[in-house]
Amino acid sequence: MSGISTFIKRFENLALVLRETENDPQRKEELKTIAATCSNIKHLPPQNFYEALQLVYFIQLILQIESNGHSVSLGRMDQYLYPFYERDRDNDVITDEFASELLENTWIKLYSINKIRPWPHTRYSAGSPLYQNVTIGGQGELGEDAGIIGAASLILENQ
Repeated sequence: MSGISTFIKRFENLALVLRETENDPQRKEELKTIAATCSNIKHLPPQNFYEALQLVYFIQLILQIESNGHSVSLGRMDQYLYPFYERDRDNDVITDEFASELLENTWIKLYSINKIRPWPHTRYSAGSPLYQNVTIGGQGELGEDAGIIGAASLILENQ
């Protein structure tokens, strides 16, 4: 756990250093947000969707580094991120557009991780050789629809 905290602290420090020399006010604010997010999640649980997704990315990145890039999937991402998203959306902390932008950028970052493999393996698995899969939907503990679509339909049924 201390190694994970140290890893995240390095990104916090980098954001603070970059912020000092940044001239663009929007980017300067983004770097401030990045540093604050890293500061929060390096020792504490995430408090919002932004922090939760950032922590997921860091953990996935660390797992890829530790396992030398071998088939470490993100699991049921919709299940563990949706409560953060739903709370933020209901409290007007995040828009659907910004949440989508964060997810899109997370995928870009995840797919920028690459491992050099022998040619036969490269030919066989061209496109995404690290197999960073996500499972969405499925069933809950009682056999109910556990996907976001299922959650939305339950909400509509109860109105």
